[in-house]
Amino acid sequence: MRSSNFIFVLMGLLLCSCGSKEVVERVDTFFTPDEYKIVRPTVDTTKTLTLEELPIEVFGAQGIAAKDSLLFVVTSNKAARASIVSLNTNRVLVQVAPSGRGPGDFNILLTPKQFWYNENGELIVNAYDSRALKPINITKSIKEQGSFVEFSKPYEEIYNAERGHGDKVVITLKNQYFIFQNISYRDVREEKFFPPRFIIKTKDEQYDFDIYKDIPTSEDDSMLPFKLSGRNVRVKPDLTKVVEVNGRLDYINIIDIERRYVTSIIEPSTPRLDEVGKMDLFAALKDGAIDVSVTDEHILILYDGRTKDDMLNGMHKLASLRLYDWNGNFIKAMRLPQIGVDKMAYVESSKTAYFLDIQEEKFYKCDLSEFMK
Repeated sequence: MRSSNFIFVLMGLLLCSCGSKEVVERVDTFFTPDEYKIVRPTVDTTKTLTLEELPIEVFGAQGIAAKDSLLFVVTSNKAARASIVSLNTNRVLVQVAPSGRGPGDFNILLTPKQFWYNENGELIVNAYDSRALKPINITKSIKEQGSFVEFSKPYEEIYNAERGHGDKVVITLKNQYFIFQNISYRDVREEKFFPPRFIIKTKDEQYDFDIYKDIPTSEDDSMLPFKLSGRNVRVKPDLTKVVEVNGRLDYINIIDIERRYVTSIIEPSTPRLDEVGKMDLFAALKDGAIDVSVTDEHILILYDGRTKDDMLNGMHKLASLRLYDWNGNFIKAMRLPQIGVDKMAYVESSKTAYFLDIQEEKFYKCDLSEFMK
């Protein structure tokens, strides 16, 4: 990543207790991407993907993730904030993530997207709330009909989170973490916001990369910083790259973890990251990327595209699927039926996408075997 507007600041945290503490080097910088790639996505209007409604009954569904024959559904149900559904029978197998403040409880549950296996071969999903990383053991939860977490690790034990509140995505990599911290604040009443940032945390070092220097403000809308923060973060299954998609400004950042290299995929009308803090963005915001799924080869984006004015004028959602590779090349896009789908999960083994309509509480599936070729 190239430094922009700021020099590298090295802060050695020297803890002198007879040499028993490690010296941790910290690096902070604002950045512009190492590479911009301009794409011009076009949608195939001659065909429409076919969706099949599924008889899944989960009250208050808010988000979905999928692995093989299982669908992980985040809900608004405080008694159990998630349900695990069999995609073979469309039935709920177990409810997990009870509300609470204990080590195995969740005060909120953000929709997880990273699955992995522990040393016993049990399926784990990286779940997290506002206070800690709490991976849920799916295999054990189904087998023993309860809610079981592998561990509860507070964020302050993972990285330096001195900026206070803000949604986070924590991705477990090989001997390190990748954290995306959204727009954050110490006290929202002060209306003082800190920029979103990427964080790469190794055992000895923490690299902080602020995505843009100045949080834009608007006299017409004091909540603009939060409206700007519509992002989706996913990790490549081989753990070498992370993609971060901003649904409000139509840009895609692909971060090469080992090289610390960022490629920003933008459209001709997309403001560049180093311009964001210098312009009034209120009129430019849109509902772009709604949700993202990834495979070893592809980035699959559920996309809307309506502007603020489109939505004020009552335009219905015109969702499509966009397909990119991990080098940021646009491959193809196709329309979805005019159904208000909001969330997506993709299962590579069956080439099937699953969709959720939050308002109608309906689930759908779509065969993507031809689309993914």
